[in-house]
This record gives sequence, C-alpha cells and structure tokens, in this order.
Amino acid sequence: MKQQIENKFWLFTKLIGTLMSLSIATLWSCSTEEVESIISLPPQANFESAVDGENTLLVNFTNSSTGAVGYAWDFGDNLGTSVEENASYTYEEAGDYSVKLIATNAAGVTNEVTKSISVVAPGTETLIAGKGSKTWKLYRECYSMLIGSSDKNKGEWVALINDGARDCLYQQEWIFKSNGTVEFKDNGYFWGEHGPFGTSAGDNLLDQCFTPSPSTMKNVDNEDVSAWGSGSHKYTYDAVEGKLVLEGNGAWMVVPKLLGGEGEEWETMAPFDGAQITPTSTIIEEHEGYDLMRVVFNGPTYNEAVYVSYDNWDDEPEINIATEESTSECMIDNVVNSDPCNEVGDKDVNVDAIDWEDIVLTELSNTFIAEDDDNVKGLTTANSSGVIITPASVGPNDELVGMYERTESEWADAQFYFDEKDASFENFTTVSVEVYFPSTNDYSGALAKKVEIFIRDSSEDGGNSWKYGETYAMEDIAEGEWVTVKFDLTDCNKSRNDLDLVGLVIGGGGHLETGTFYIRNFMFE
Repeated sequence: MKQQIENKFWLFTKLIGTLMSLSIATLWSCSTEEVESIISLPPQANFESAVDGENTLLVNFTNSSTGAVGYAWDFGDNLGTSVEENASYTYEEAGDYSVKLIATNAAGVTNEVTKSISVVAPGTETLIAGKGSKTWKLYRECYSMLIGSSDKNKGEWVALINDGARDCLYQQEWIFKSNGTVEFKDNGYFWGEHGPFGTSAGDNLLDQCFTPSPSTMKNVDNEDVSAWGSGSHKYTYDAVEGKLVLEGNGAWMVVPKLLGGEGEEWETMAPFDGAQITPTSTIIEEHEGYDLMRVVFNGPTYNEAVYVSYDNWDDEPEINIATEESTSECMIDNVVNSDPCNEVGDKDVNVDAIDWEDIVLTELSNTFIAEDDDNVKGLTTANSSGVIITPASVGPNDELVGMYERTESEWADAQFYFDEKDASFENFTTVSVEVYFPSTNDYSGALAKKVEIFIRDSSEDGGNSWKYGETYAMEDIAEGEWVTVKFDLTDCNKSRNDLDLVGLVIGGGGHLETGTFYIRNFMFE
C-alpha cells in the first residue's frame, strides 16, 4: 500500500503543472495505469477553414482537434501565427497557403496537420470556386444523374435518385480552387462503372460500390485505374460559355470513362497522361443557400450529373431518403423526352434496309394468356433479348397471366413487331400494361421497380433504333399488387408512319440482375 501511494504521488507531481483543471481527489482516485494512460495518450490535430463572407482575405479556422490542451497555428505566409484554440487571420494578399496546426496534450505530446487553402482578392470570387475554394457533391434531391442512349432518351439507362442505389457516389467531393486546380476526394468510395469494370456478370467489380485500393482499382483488362481515385488536376471554366475543361491523368466528372470533346475517342477504359475532359456544357445555377452545377456529356451517349454546393453543409439531406413523394415534381416523365419527336431526317439511314409496307393500326394488344387471335392482336412477341414470357397461373384463383422472366442480360427487353410493316399509331391515344412486382425479387441492388415502354423504327436506322424513338417510363412501382402503368402517346408517335417496334422493359437496364414479374393486358387504345 505504501509503495502504491508513493507511485501515485510521484505521478501527480509530474502532472501538476499541466493538469490544473483536475482536482486532487479525482486524480488520487485513479490507478497507476490510468494516470499513465493520461500521460501517453497522443492528441489528434485537425481543423476546418472558411473564408469570411465580406472580406475574402479573412479566413476563420475552426479547431476540431481531440485530446489536446494547447495549440499553435502557422498560417503559411511567414508572418501570421496564433495560439488560440479557434483562430481568424487576415492575409495581406491573395494566394495559396499551407496552414499548419500543432496540437499538444497535457503530457507535452504533439501532433500536427497541414492543409492547403486558396485566398482570393475581394471581388474576384467565381461561381465554380467561390472565394478561394468551393466543394461540390452529387445532388441528393431530385434526379442527380441521367444516362441514356441520346438526349432524346435521357434517363433511359440510369435515372439516379437518392434512394440507396449507387449511394457511394453521394460521398465523393470535387473541390474547385481559384488557383485553377480541382481536388477530387473519393472518401473511400468508388463505383464499378460499365465498360472499364466489365460488361457482363462476374466481371471485376461491375455495378458495385467498393473501397478503392491498389487491388480493387483495376479495370476488366487488369490495367491500373487508381488515378481515377483521389487526386488533384487542373481546370478552366468559362461561366459565360458554360465550358469546363479538366486536365490531367485521372481527371473526371459524371462517370470516370468519359472524355467528351469532339474527337473520335468519346470514352476510355483507363486514365492516361495528358487527358483532357471536355463536357458538352457545364451550367451553374445560383439558388438561395446553395448552387447547382449541371454537367452534361452529349455525344454517342447522353450523360448528365447535377452537383450541389451548400452555403451551409448542414443543409445537405441524409443519404437514402428519396421517396416517390419527395421526387414527385421531378419524375422521369419530365426528363426522358426533352425533344419529343425525332425527325426521320435525323436518322442514320440504312441503305441496305427494305422499305416496308405502310399500315395504319386499328388494334394492338396482348393478354399474354396464349398466342392466338383472341389474345394477340397485332402485338406479337419476337426477338426478345434476355426476357422469356410464358403463361402462368397466379393467385388464389389460379388466374392465367404472363410471366416475364428477366435473365442475366444487360439490356433485357421484350420486343414486339408488326409483321415487317411500318405502322402508324394515329388511331391510339394511350398505351398501358398491368404489372405485378413480387416482393420475392431482390430490389436492394440494380434491379429497379420500373417499367419502360418504347416505340421505335428499327428497319431503316442503321442499327441505331435505340436513338430514334421514344421511351415512356414509370418508377417506384408498388410491390405485391397489380399496378396499371399507363401513358399518353405523344403527338410525335401519333404522327409518324415509320414505326415498327414496341418494347417492354421491366426492372431497368444497364445491369445483370435477374427477376420474375407478371404482366397482363398490354394494349394501345
């Protein structure tokens, strides 16, 4: 007992100069091991910075260090220092500075952190970089990403909302700085994009969120793509023209593979030295409390992402909170068909194609009960890709309906032709189908609770029917009940006389997830 008391007294006298805030009674009650742990526990230095709203040369530093009782700031201009816990400093001139914070604990153990900041002269802030630097992240409200075959079919393949799908993308940050550099932070999250990470089931990390590392940042050809991860690159931005250019090995926005521009190379399988990323347009919209940046790559495919920068990042919604109600004003119907009518003259005409006979349809339907004249009126299933439709009995009364089985096919759809004839839809005003989404399907991944109906011309378009038609889509279909999906036909579909293909897509596209659904009464009226 005497030796233990002597040990405590020795430890106490060692700490007395730096632990004045601790009472003698509290310290005396600690064991020898507990007191030693107080001495040895190292601090962790960290801080955040924000440029003043009025004076862009004034920077406010918020200390977020832990386990420290003393602080020493070096503001990086060979002039300014401070020992305050939270400091403010006014720079004499604009520039880039390395700010260091040293945190010290009660035993004199130190830890330091250094961060780079950019300071601009008053009145020289920009939309993209703000007052020195500006952080942008994928928008968590409404649609944040739209990918499709063309600008006439936005969101045909991907229409991303903050509902849990690809949630890793919402963690990444782009920090644009006034010195012409942009810092990308993956923050430990990456997405296995179609193409670089594979095209079919079992390919690498295709269509998955994963943690980037030397072993995971390999494309399907085992090439190193780690440059797409966290790093800094150069940029230029013309707000008047809406033109953004990113430069450097690994620079990207929207999806990593996109290059943009007007050259022959639209996409790449891996980052490379000297890369120049040129979106078709980059428009920044100012709002109360936040700004939106819409980045578009419009070429062989359509790719759009919306990024947000908040004045106060506490205003950012949580991840995975989007619902049908919260996105009701930005449903996919409002963004899929930006140009409702694709003129025939815009098509890449196939010179070897046969000009089929023109017909005017008067009946067009399929019950999926049987392949006979009573159940199929002009809407005959043919050449379906990755979809098998067979009659099936369901429910307590063994009702006969169609079973729509989706296999491991990336662009699975059921296709219907009109006996090699070009059709006019002038007698119809709506198209509808009844669908049943069983709860036994796994909707936690890429399989979407979504129905799409497309109408196209496949015979004279040089194999690009996916570009020259219209797609009607409805998302967030309820599970475990029959739902009627119905669309009004556009004036374009009612006026054309060259349409020969109708398609039905259930479960979304651009993935390899399987699923079983039930359908009945697919009809034009």
